[in-house]
Amino acid sequence: MTLGVANHRLVLPVRVTDPWLDAEDPQSIAQALLTGTVWIEQPSLRWLAGLEPHVVTFRGYVAGEDLVGPRPG
Repeated sequence: MTLGVANHRLVLPVRVTDPWLDAEDPQSIAQALLTGTVWIEQPSLRWLAGLEPHVVTFRGYVAGEDLVGPRPG
């Protein structure tokens, strides 16, 4: 969570892979447009944030990506 003035930014680091892609070939990739919402199991505040649409590049090996919530505007 990055704090801002009257607004916060939520960054969820994730690790993604596509095991059917060739890990040795740098050209072997697949891309997907991901978006969604973040919910928590706290009864008083269940919906936390919406995730901005983000193109995620999958490879045959594990790589890191950041999914981002609301940006300060």
